[in-house]
Amino acid sequence: NSFLKYIIDQNIVIIVDNDKIYGNNITIWNADFRLAFRLCHLDEIFVEKGVILTKGIPFAKMGNTGKSTAAHVHLDAI
Repeated sequence: NSFLKYIIDQNIVIIVDNDKIYGNNITIWNADFRLAFRLCHLDEIFVEKGVILTKGIPFAKMGNTGKSTAAHVHLDAI
């Protein structure tokens, strides 16, 4: 299953983007950790900026967009 589901509640989508390097990507703010997480190379994104992610609900699909050689999820803590 290549659908991504968040395992922690109360994360807010702060950026939904597409660029040449990271392809389809999403940045999520986690208030508990006081960190933003960027997930890159996504095939599909099912949410938009401002959405609060709920535990267990799919929000994106793993992919091979941008500068990528195989399907995977690139995760940055920023």
